[in-house]
Formats: sequence, C-alpha cells, structure tokens
Amino acid sequence: MIVDNTNVRIIILTNDFRLAYKLRTLLTDKFSTIRHFTDESKIKVGDVVITKVGEYSNILETARVIQFRDAKFVNLTTLMAKINNIFHLQSNFACIIGVDPGKTTGVSILIGRSIITTSKFKDFKKMLHWIKEQLKLVDFDQLIFKIGDGGGKFNEDVVDLLFKEFSRFSRLEIVNETKTSLKSSNGRSLHEEAAIRIALRYGKTINS
Repeated sequence: MIVDNTNVRIIILTNDFRLAYKLRTLLTDKFSTIRHFTDESKIKVGDVVITKVGEYSNILETARVIQFRDAKFVNLTTLMAKINNIFHLQSNFACIIGVDPGKTTGVSILIGRSIITTSKFKDFKKMLHWIKEQLKLVDFDQLIFKIGDGGGKFNEDVVDLLFKEFSRFSRLEIVNETKTSLKSSNGRSLHEEAAIRIALRYGKTINS
C-alpha cells in the first residue's frame, strides 16, 4: 500500500499482516490518501519504504527504508520521527527520559520533542521496571536521561541507579529544574509536567 502526501511517497511493504495493519491504521490518521501498492518492481529511487527487518533486502539499494522488528515497536510518534529523520526534518532520533526526582518522582519519555508517555513513582524499583518496559515499546537510535537538579538525596540516588542499570544511554544530563513544576490542564500531575519540561531543556552532561 502506498501513501501519497504532496512531496512524500511512502510504501508499506511487508508480509507481516499485523505490522501492515498497524502501519496502515497509523498512516490513515496522518495522511489523507492511502492505496494498496503490492508490486515492488515499481519502487523508485528516493521512495520511502516501511518494511520488517529481514524482508525485501533487494530494495535496500533503490529505496530509503524504514525497518521495524515487530508491530509492538510501532507508534505514530516513532513512525513520523523516522520519516522526518529521513527527510532531514529532525537531526537526531533520540529517546529522552526526563526525571523530576523527589519523594514522588515524575518520569517522562519523549521521542525528539514528542511526548510518548509519563508517570510518577514513590518507589525507585517500580520506576526502573516501568522505564525498562516502556523502552521495549519504542524504537530509537540513542537514549538520553535528563535529571532535574532538585530533590537532594533523591537526585543522587536516581543518578546512581541510572548509571548502574543503563549502559546504552548516550549521555546523562543534570538540568536546572527552576519553574518546571507548573500546573497543567491536561490531567497530568505536577511531577509528570516537571519531568516533561526537564526532558525538553538542555543540561550539563555528567560522567559516571
């Protein structure tokens, strides 16, 4: 199936029907025109093809390919970020985890500047488990943790925990969290809102 949107030509090409259904559903919500396109010989140089890892290896030289391992790794934010990345609308495809440390710790997960999910915790073990489970559901090129500089001992504990548990992140930053705990009308707690604002700010990179 192919999606046409002005200057964008995207082809979904996979034998994984679950993956194809999810991609089609997401793209239907984003693009105005979708039609089936099953003849791979019509793929042109410059086409963006969404497929499954291991499928259609013969098109790799003629198309810009986005690959997913499984349908569970696909969501609209991830999909559009990958498309935008191909068209140079976004320089880095990073998963950013913002943390507002304290007795109640807020956590946010973003792809680029798009919010994927948020939560809050009073137990670091539960927070750690939640982060690991959420990371299984997103696809990304680099992982960045941004930690608010407040919280005293809680801040130190969070930093130590993340250094111990995550070896994959590109960097860990300490962020000035002044004026991050602001009320919101969208139903998220102050801790979650602070975690989002922390994730969106630049911080100071620290080493283990």
